[in-house]
Amino acid sequence: MTSKPNLLKLIFWNMWDKNRNLKRAFDFIERTQADVIFLQEVPKRALPRLEHMKGYRSFKARDATSIMEEKYLVIFLKEQVELLDYGTFIHNTDVSTGLFGRSKQAVECIESQSILINYGGQKVRMINCHLSCSTTVKHRQSQLKEVLDAHDDGNPLIIGGDFNTLGRPSTNWLWGRFYGIDREEFWLHEVKLLHEFAEKVGLTVVFDKKRTVTHPISRAQLDHVLVSPTMEVVKAFVYSRGYGSDHRPLEVTLSF
Repeated sequence: MTSKPNLLKLIFWNMWDKNRNLKRAFDFIERTQADVIFLQEVPKRALPRLEHMKGYRSFKARDATSIMEEKYLVIFLKEQVELLDYGTFIHNTDVSTGLFGRSKQAVECIESQSILINYGGQKVRMINCHLSCSTTVKHRQSQLKEVLDAHDDGNPLIIGGDFNTLGRPSTNWLWGRFYGIDREEFWLHEVKLLHEFAEKVGLTVVFDKKRTVTHPISRAQLDHVLVSPTMEVVKAFVYSRGYGSDHRPLEVTLSF
């Protein structure tokens, strides 16, 4: 008799600090009933409701600050899932270099966070991060490496969130400098660079289709999930609605 595989349902979503409909956002989060939910850019005004979500434990970390609002990372873990460890890492964060960030006096990617769980006898390390929006491509790549180095402990790994992979040759000339991309980086395609990075560190890119769009305004894929190759992707899709956010949520079901 073969044992049933461990199926793990995950949600990744940039909730957006300017979310236009928090009630709809809360309803969506609760309705997913995912085993683990990873949120980025959670506005401070949303924390009281989220911290008391029934059936989940919540863990928050600092995401970004600006003259307008503080933003947070939040991980939700179902109460019946065994938690082995929780940790955060404080990054060497610089003030934004692009006009977009400087105009708001933004400080981004302040912390990343991770949990280690025991799921059906399998230890899994899961990382939640939000890389800087208003900076160079090179700096974002170094941030991702720093996040991975800080949390990776040799266990099977899942890392996801808003990676802000804005750089594309077709649009860099239009808004690259506004978001802090150096002129010599205008020819770079950040999603392709992410795939190269994942291959180098031995991770699998879950959403690897060329036309995946998670941020409708830019028509770009800014949000990503990378997993250890020992995990099988059973289901992965991007929601068609933003639930008040400018980002669409990602849902992933893994078997291991």
